[in-house]
Amino acid sequence: HSPVSNDLSKVSTPVLFGIGGKDRRVPPPQGLELRDSLSAYGVETRTLWYPEDCHPLDTLQAYGDFAVNWALWVTQHN
Repeated sequence: HSPVSNDLSKVSTPVLFGIGGKDRRVPPPQGLELRDSLSAYGVETRTLWYPEDCHPLDTLQAYGDFAVNWALWVTQHN
């Protein structure tokens, strides 16, 4: 079930994506499609790409990077 099938016109909260390139649970193209669809509605997005990671982000480097960027994102958008 694609999240793009939902009514994205109601979304206004900025969205930070952390996408693992080897994610088999949520294929990366699906996350990128959601990001692109939200952007088309004017929603601010940012994508952090972790080409060697999965779902959830499971390496210390990727998890740590996402955690720091998430904290900065929340601080900037609160």
